[in-house]
Amino acid sequence: MNLIPATATAPPFALRREAEGDVAVFVVGGEVDLVNAPALQKELGSITPGTSVVIDLCETSFMDSSGLCVLLAVTRALDERVHIACVPDGPVRRLFEVALGSPGVLKLFATRQEALGAFQA
Repeated sequence: MNLIPATATAPPFALRREAEGDVAVFVVGGEVDLVNAPALQKELGSITPGTSVVIDLCETSFMDSSGLCVLLAVTRALDERVHIACVPDGPVRRLFEVALGSPGVLKLFATRQEALGAFQA
């Protein structure tokens, strides 16, 4: 498990990697913004192409456009084998609704189990 703690000057942020069978699950907690999006990019950038990935945002309280750019880039780099789970109500959901407009740009799921199950479908 990889854990990146928050620093005194950065907003609260944590990232841990888990395995669900052959799917890599990244649980993102706290806030994703310009300060800590590079840490998220670095971790997600280490994923081997062809790997199925679920990015679990259940514990994410805020995300700005820099976090969204990271998610879009990793989705493109991994041939769309990325599912985004638990987009919570509030600022994170509004970011996706306003920035993406139409569904389908990112594969969004209500729960981690739904995101994982979609790989078997």
